[in-house]
Amino acid sequence: AVSQGTYTGTAGVYIGLEAGRSAAGANYNVVIGDGALYSLTGGDNNVALGRYASYGVSTNSDQVHIGYNAGRAATVDKSILIGGEAGVQAGGTGNTAMGYKALRGGTGWTAITTILKNTSIGYEASKITTGARNTVMGYQAAVAATSADNNVILGCSTAATLTTGDSNIIIGDGVDVASSGTTSELRIGSGSVIAISGSLATGDVI
Repeated sequence: AVSQGTYTGTAGVYIGLEAGRSAAGANYNVVIGDGALYSLTGGDNNVALGRYASYGVSTNSDQVHIGYNAGRAATVDKSILIGGEAGVQAGGTGNTAMGYKALRGGTGWTAITTILKNTSIGYEASKITTGARNTVMGYQAAVAATSADNNVILGCSTAATLTTGDSNIIIGDGVDVASSGTTSELRIGSGSVIAISGSLATGDVI
């Protein structure tokens, strides 16, 4: 059922107030929640579950956005964003996020196309406003990162003060970077105890 909509596509499921409101010519979408996929005009094979999930998506396909405002402005194909406000502004290609505000972007509601090819799993994991090819897993891991690329960050509150550093590997519960702009550093440990530390630029132990 579509409330006040213009649905003319094939084999879609639309449940909720103004769910898929503009879905004229969109096919095989599953949309459940008030305002979910509200702006859709021609995308196919999308799953949007939750109030305002995929709200701003218009012609994109093969997305899975589950949760309140999940992927609200994620206006590209093939993103998987699960959790309340997960990937809200993740407007670049190839993003995967799971967790409340994981890969959320900034505080706005418009697409940021320079957030792309990231994987973020965990509560508020990596809320970057621009960045690519980051793999982040853990509660508030890389939570302060704003512009960062090519990082691997694993652990609860790991790399908590990283903001603009690139190409780091930081592993361990509470392990942090040396500075907010640290680049090409390897750190493995637990909290303030660093068992392994090295430069990924030179290969030296540091």
